[in-house]
Amino acid sequence: NLNGKYGVIDTRANFVVAAEYDEINWFQQTYLMVKREGLYGVITKQKEPVIPIQYSKIELTKDKKLLRLFTEDGFEYKYLNQVFKSDE
Repeated sequence: NLNGKYGVIDTRANFVVAAEYDEINWFQQTYLMVKREGLYGVITKQKEPVIPIQYSKIELTKDKKLLRLFTEDGFEYKYLNQVFKSDE
């Protein structure tokens, strides 16, 4: 926490992701669900967007196969395996 913002540090206390987010949570063990200016998205540790920071809420469905992405107009679904493609 730096000035009310959150980032990610490595084992040497160096910022890997700058402290510019209102909230950060690990997601799928390799990604970060972030909140900035009231909106959510998902990024990599290299700050590459996986899901743009434009949703009012992001939820994983109970079966853990879909993401529910909330917007002002409602919500949409995305299959988890399509959003987070394996490197195989």
